[in-house]
Amino acid sequence: MLTAFGRYREWNPLIREIAGTVEVGAPIKVRISRPGGWGSMTIRPVVTVISKYEFCWLGKVVSPRIFAGRHSFRLVEQDDRATRFIHAEDYHGILASAVTGVFGRPIAASFRAMNRAFRSHVEYEFRQGLGADGHQIG
Repeated sequence: MLTAFGRYREWNPLIREIAGTVEVGAPIKVRISRPGGWGSMTIRPVVTVISKYEFCWLGKVVSPRIFAGRHSFRLVEQDDRATRFIHAEDYHGILASAVTGVFGRPIAASFRAMNRAFRSHVEYEFRQGLGADGHQIG
């Protein structure tokens, strides 16, 4: 579901669009739009991890020494009826503390909204018997 880029607009209030190839080393285009907030922006990170349970990208401004952010989504199976979703962003570089100091709270609030939307979307799809691509399972 996390790599079904064409479906992000259906459920994600923060990341409205992702375009590109789902493979390690590939650049992707991510359009972020915070509802009721600072408008939208487009970033062009590179996919660093892709698996059945994890999807990560790394974005940078000029150089990783200036500012870089590693965004990750992980699915951790708890048992046969539950999966834990771990969504994280790690910032590095000279400007990291300044960026998190100014934008930390709004970013955290946007991530929480996205996490709630993801959960609702997954639960709805499960109840409908749909797979990650939106098609009926079985």
